[in-house]
Amino acid sequence: MASTSPEGKQMYSKWIGDDNRNIIHILEDLPSVKPAIDHLCELLPRLQPRYYSISSSPKLYPSLVHITAVKVEYTTPTNRLTKGVATSWLATKGPNEPSPPIVPMFIRKSQFKLPTRIQTPVIILDLVQVSRLSEGLYKNVT
Repeated sequence: MASTSPEGKQMYSKWIGDDNRNIIHILEDLPSVKPAIDHLCELLPRLQPRYYSISSSPKLYPSLVHITAVKVEYTTPTNRLTKGVATSWLATKGPNEPSPPIVPMFIRKSQFKLPTRIQTPVIILDLVQVSRLSEGLYKNVT
């Protein structure tokens, strides 16, 4: 796989890409590989911000933000369970806990704009978020 030949690139593409291996999976599958921790840290990408849909109206909840997210969880072709970093953590939280979860976040300005004319039809394509988004939109418009 260290080869730049077409065969080496094809092997790499299958073993890494098609089998959906990350750095942890590679180290598990190749126990003889023991990189120095500083080299390993250089290989790891920075955790990027996650963007979620705000599904609440600031008119109804001026000091709270409700978000809509899809929990990421799947089994790779090598039978490893992979979970989303943020959504898996968020799924363990709930509004019925003794104290509601407080999640540090930043809010970016939305690019979404409703038509100015109320008569203009609106089609929402993301079916997973329809109920929460429509609740927020309805409460924001009324």
